[in-house]
Amino acid sequence: MNRKESNKLYNKGIYKDLIKLNLLASSLLLSSGALATTFVFPPNISFPSNVTFPISENAKNFAPLDRQQICENFNAKVNLINRSIGHNNGEMSTNLCRFLSLSKGQLEDGNIKFSYINYDSENIKDTQLTEYVDVTREIELIILSQPNLTQYLFYADGDAVLRRQELDHYLTGTKLHSATGNQMFASYNSWLVGSLSGVFNNTNVKTTVTSVPEEPGKKVNSRYWQLQEWFPKTSVSNKGYAVSTGTSLGFSIGANGEYEKGSPSLGASIDFSYSVDTSISSDESVVNSHTDQARDDLGIHTTIDLNPIPISLLSGFHAIRGNQSSYVGDSSGTNTRLGQAAWKELDFSTFAGWKERLNSENCTPGVVRSMTFDNTVELERGQYDIEYSGNSAIFDHSDKSASLKKFPFSVSVNTQCVKGSDGKYFRVFESLL
Repeated sequence: MNRKESNKLYNKGIYKDLIKLNLLASSLLLSSGALATTFVFPPNISFPSNVTFPISENAKNFAPLDRQQICENFNAKVNLINRSIGHNNGEMSTNLCRFLSLSKGQLEDGNIKFSYINYDSENIKDTQLTEYVDVTREIELIILSQPNLTQYLFYADGDAVLRRQELDHYLTGTKLHSATGNQMFASYNSWLVGSLSGVFNNTNVKTTVTSVPEEPGKKVNSRYWQLQEWFPKTSVSNKGYAVSTGTSLGFSIGANGEYEKGSPSLGASIDFSYSVDTSISSDESVVNSHTDQARDDLGIHTTIDLNPIPISLLSGFHAIRGNQSSYVGDSSGTNTRLGQAAWKELDFSTFAGWKERLNSENCTPGVVRSMTFDNTVELERGQYDIEYSGNSAIFDHSDKSASLKKFPFSVSVNTQCVKGSDGKYFRVFESLL
């Protein structure tokens, strides 16, 4: 399933409420009374009746294909302010919210070949299973610049879709099965007891910045750099994993502050904030996610694997021997037992959100700093042996027969520090390398 198909499913509500990145409207936060004033501007500057501060937009949901609208919405309000005050009175920067398509569209790796051997009950090489998978990724970054604080929202949307299978007798090379669509299958207990074949397992995704961003010549920034939020979180055993469907954003401009012609925000407060809500897909209960934070808040390392406990309770299915030369496949039966994510359509999307507090130690006006963002995916398909231990079950990975493919991606982004006439620091996008 590519991102366009995913977006259609999202719009139809199929994935509704699985997860949403909820960037809360700052106007709700302001109701606490922490900021009691509104933006103060000189009496010689008059605004039309439709421009009153704070200018706020409640949280609005965006499907993945529409994320660039986040900054378009924000900058539409900035442009309204600039038109109202006139060019002689300064200008609020339209670089405070910046959307970047780091991958410049979809990264498409089609027809990737996975090939591995299925062993029989006597541990003899029985068949060779060759599978072809389409891998699609889209990498995006949103930079939100506020006075003395910058947030980086790094999205790596990705999926892997099985397109074709070819099963051959290992010794003779005889073609036993060739299939696409609904004739493809995964199997369990078909070659030997506890044998699970034709599945995704041990998918690893690293979503990081390669080093804690430092000012050139300085080594003080780790204390100001924080991994604020990430996705997916580690799932609860036997409860499946979540799938990202959209992003919600709200913002407030000018809840407080005093007019400063030489500031990127004109002295007005700029407020963004966000939180993450998740729910679990019940049809993908055999798939789990495990996420660890990288050192120094560099990012996350996620493993998406299969849970052997519910699988071990299943009866054997598919790849049924007929006359020793044919195999029967049926996608619908496999989906009923495993769910599509386990073997046919795997969503391995990740998100990391960082915040950086700015001051004279890590923000030197006019200095350009390079930041490198990485997304590396390792996909594995194969035959795996499930061993039983009392009422539990584990994978014996020493007995697996698997094929592994790696998909790296790395891009550098230049940012620049700006200090306003009000003494506030801003880190803004400068260029994409």
